[in-house]
Amino acid sequence: MVDIDELNPATLLYNLAGRYKRDEVYTYVGPILLALNPFKKIERLYGDAFNNQYLAIANCEAPLSMKRELPPHQNALSAVAYSGLKNEKKR
Repeated sequence: MVDIDELNPATLLYNLAGRYKRDEVYTYVGPILLALNPFKKIERLYGDAFNNQYLAIANCEAPLSMKRELPPHQNALSAVAYSGLKNEKKR
């Protein structure tokens, strides 16, 4: 949604509806992650192989650029936060 020229409530809802129909329930709007309840289990979003992609973010040198390469997901935010804590050694 960052690439949308004019972001307003109508374009936001239209884009979210299209993503929801494709079972893409996570969407970045700038640094914010929007999560829609799919009211069903989407297997491809929570398997071990899928989770390992996001685990790699926590162990890389440039977590933010790697986050941009993967689809939006709650695991990406967790991995970036963990990476920041690990690299700065602060809470």
